[in-house]
Amino acid sequence: MKMWILLSSMFLWTSPSSMEFDSFQESKIRTIENHCQFYIVDHARRRFFSFHAVKAIQIHSQRDGTLDH
Repeated sequence: MKMWILLSSMFLWTSPSSMEFDSFQESKIRTIENHCQFYIVDHARRRFFSFHAVKAIQIHSQRDGTLDH
């Protein structure tokens, strides 16, 4: 979230004055949003898979009796 606020403030420091600037600004905002969305989704995906990988290892270890309690 902090990264999003930082990126937003970097690109939104001035008010648009022309049609060209509007579309350029919108394009930059869309690019930032896409990068942030990718980062958030990628981070969530990694957490999801690492959580399930740990669970699978724990279950497998419990069956083998190799997990220390």
